[in-house]
Amino acid sequence: GTVANSPLDIILIYPLNLGVLGAGIGTASAQTLMAIAACTVVIRRAGLAQSSLRPHIRGIFSSFSHSIPLMIRSLALRITIIAEVTSASYISISALAANQITNMIWSFAVFSLDALATAAQIIVGRHLGAQHTNYVHTIVNRCINRGYFWGVMMTLAWLVSAVPLSFLMSNNDHVRMLSFTSIIVCAFFMPFASVTYMLDGVLIGAGDNKKIALYMSIASGVFVICAGIAPLFTTSWGFNDIYGYIFLWLSYSMVFMGIRTFTMTRRARSDEWIH
Repeated sequence: GTVANSPLDIILIYPLNLGVLGAGIGTASAQTLMAIAACTVVIRRAGLAQSSLRPHIRGIFSSFSHSIPLMIRSLALRITIIAEVTSASYISISALAANQITNMIWSFAVFSLDALATAAQIIVGRHLGAQHTNYVHTIVNRCINRGYFWGVMMTLAWLVSAVPLSFLMSNNDHVRMLSFTSIIVCAFFMPFASVTYMLDGVLIGAGDNKKIALYMSIASGVFVICAGIAPLFTTSWGFNDIYGYIFLWLSYSMVFMGIRTFTMTRRARSDEWIH
C-alpha cells in the first residue's frame, strides 16, 4: 500500500493535474486495496481453521475496553498531526506546501518502520504468552539495536535523496528550499524515530497500553505548545518563514519524537511492563 500510494499521488497530482483531489484519490485507492488484501487473508485463514466469520458481541466489547488507551494514543497523535499542519499553514503557503512534501516522505519511512514494529509486537506477545519472561529483555535490546541500525540507514538515504526529492516534488524554488531543509532536519533524528516505532510495537505486544497512551499524550501536549510558537517567527517577530518552519520540524522530530523515545526506552528497559 505504501509503495502504491506515493506513485499514485505523483501521477494523479501532476500529469493528470488533479491537485488535492488526486492526492485524496491516490491515498484512498491504496488504502482500499490494503483493506481488500487484509480481508482476503483473514477469510482464507478462517476457512483453514474452520472458524466462523460471525462477530461475537462479547468479544467485540472486550476488545473495545482493552483498546481505549490505544484510541487515546491515536487521538493524541492525530492532534499532533493537525497541530503540525495548522502551524505550517500559519507560517506561509510555501511552508504548507513543503510541509506536505516532507510529511509524505516521513509517512513512507514510518510505514516501513511499522513493519519492524509489527514483527516486534508479535514476537514479544508470543514470548510473554508462553511465560518466557527472561527472554523478553533480549528481544527488547535487539529491537533497540535494530531500530538504531535501520534509522541510520534511513538517515543516509534521506541525506542522499534530499535534493532530488525536493526538486521532484515541486517546481517552486522556495518550496524546494524549505522541503530540502526539513528533509535534512528529519534525517538526523530518524534513528530516534526508528527506535520509537520499534518500542511502540514492543509495548503494544506486551499490552502496556495505558503507559503508551500517557507517553503519547505528554509528547503531544508539549509539541502543540511548540507548534503554536512556530508561526510567531513570521507573524510577530519578523523573521523569514524558514526560521519558523525549521523550528516546527525540530519540534516534531527532536522534541515530540525525543520525548517518546526517552519515555518508552526507560519503560522498555524496566521490568514493570513484563507480566
